[in-house]
This record gives sequence, C-alpha cells and structure tokens, in this order.
Amino acid sequence: MPLPQPHTVLLKNQSCLCVRGAGAEKLLQGQLTCDVSRLSPLQPQLGAYCNLQGKVVVSFYLLKCWLDQQWQYWLVLPHDLQQITLDTLKKYAVFFEVSIEARDWRVIGVTGEDAPHGLAAEDILTLPLPLPLPLPQAQDATRRLWITASRAQVNDDDRRWRLADIQQGIVHVDAALTEQHLPNRLNYHLNGAVDFKKGCYRGQEIVARVYYRGQLKQRLARLSASVPSPEQVQKVTYEDQSFEVLSQVNMDNDWYGLALLPADLPSTAPLMWGADQLPVSQWAFV
Repeated sequence: MPLPQPHTVLLKNQSCLCVRGAGAEKLLQGQLTCDVSRLSPLQPQLGAYCNLQGKVVVSFYLLKCWLDQQWQYWLVLPHDLQQITLDTLKKYAVFFEVSIEARDWRVIGVTGEDAPHGLAAEDILTLPLPLPLPLPQAQDATRRLWITASRAQVNDDDRRWRLADIQQGIVHVDAALTEQHLPNRLNYHLNGAVDFKKGCYRGQEIVARVYYRGQLKQRLARLSASVPSPEQVQKVTYEDQSFEVLSQVNMDNDWYGLALLPADLPSTAPLMWGADQLPVSQWAFV
C-alpha cells in the first residue's frame, strides 16, 4: 500500500540513532545541550551536541519512547553526520551500560491539518503514533515526524518542509555547518535546544558564558527574494561586507533563506544576494 502523497514527504537527508540501556538518560544528559531528564514520551525536542569549544557538531530531534520493554532515546539527525555521532557517543557508552545503534529506517514528514491521519497504521513500524514537532508558528503549523521501515513510494520533494523550518528560524547543522557556530548564534537558546539550568554538558561553559555576557555580534535573520536562485547562495552582501547563508530553498518562484547578519545592522539596510547581486526583497531578524 503506497503512502498518501499530498502531505507526506521523505526527509531523505535525515537518519536515526537509537540509544538504549540503563544509563541512556545519564549518558545523553552529560553530552547534549537539551535537558534529557525533562523529555516527555513521543515529544521530539530540538537539541545539539557540541565540541569542547562550544560549537555545534550536529543538531537533531531527540525523542523518548517505550519499546521492547525499556525506555529508548532516538536521535533524528542529518544522515551525513550519523556515523561520526555514533562513533563519538560510543566512546562513552561502555561507562553507562548503554548500546547505541544506527537505524536504517526512513524519516517521513507530514504537514497540514490532517497530518495525524496522513499515514495508514500498517505502514508505521515500531513507532505507531504521530510525533508532534513543537513548531506552532510555522505556516504548516501541524507537522509530524514518522519513523518507518516501510519502503513504499513517498514523495521526496522536501522544499515545503524546509520552508517551514526557515519560517521558524530553525537551522539544522549537517556536515556543511558542523563545528562552525555556537548554538547561541543559531538561536538554539531561544527555541529550547539549549537548557541553561540542566547542568554540565560538553561545551557548556563557553555556551553559557557567551549567553550570560551577551557577547553575540551576529544574529540569525530570515530573508526572501521574489525570484528563485539558479544556484546555491553562499553569501548575502551589504556594501563591502558579506554574510553567510546557512539554509535556503526555492519555493513558488521565490527564494527564502536564513543568514547570519551583524546584530547592529540597520533594519533598512539593502542586502544583495547571488552571483548577479540581486536585491533581497525582505529581511528581518528572527
């Protein structure tokens, strides 16, 4: 039975890690930026794993579920960082009686008001319930993640899903962005991906110091232009300065992106983008 097409999309760049065992919560609590102890079952939480300098190695959605008579923790993360994340966490697993495995299952996104009813129960293996993402302000406010072993045909045009991420100001750190930015610069301190009350985790001292001292010189901004880009946009410019574009998508003949801009940039500053230096139609800090 094929999966319904209108509101389902294969998130082809996403994969899963499964962490289970008596010490799973304790292991992850000491490594990740989010508060693992406060997770509600089947309620994904955006989080990150940082290096010792506090820069994000990988971002993910973390979820807790009861499977095979035990609590398990699943990380839905970029496929190109699955193996390095697995290898890194495995270094500590032996001290916590934990097993960590890569799961070759597909991650499917469902959007729209009928998202909870978008997939037939027999197509969903192991996680039969819809997993709501905490994204109440997105254009497609109702979004669900489904993790499935089904190989039924699924639409793989994920632009609508990525546009919703951009509208929400969510940057996913994959191999192209790994170890480049503090979570604060990506607004992770605003969307719950970083918890400042949970205690120590890898890179915590630097992340907390920057947060409490207000030392951020750049802020995440949402941009749009009324023409699609024929290529990946690397930078936007203002006068003689250029600024990094972190994520982008062409949708309905328009271009949308997220970029890091100087925190003191005037809201009226005219930004240019692309090889032809076209004007950005609108931009605003997230």
